[in-house]
This record gives sequence, C-alpha cells and structure tokens, in this order.
Amino acid sequence: MQRIVLDTCVLYPNYLRDTLLGLLDRLAKGGAEQFAAEVRRRI
Repeated sequence: MQRIVLDTCVLYPNYLRDTLLGLLDRLAKGGAEQFAAEVRRRI
C-alpha cells in the first residue's frame, strides 16, 4: 500500500499534494481497500 502511494507521489506530485491528506485520512480510518480503489481511479 505504501509503495502505491510513493510511486504515485513520484508520478503525480502536484496532484497528490492536493489530495494526499484526504486519501491518508481514509487510510487512517481503516479504509485501506477503499483507499486502493481511490488511487486506481485517480491514476
């Protein structure tokens, strides 16, 4: 999961800067599966 986030940050730094906090908030709430789906939709 962390690897996906890191790869995405490298590929889309500006976009991720605007959305990373929201995504991490979901992940912190135990929504890892939803988080992964969200990352795939945004890429």
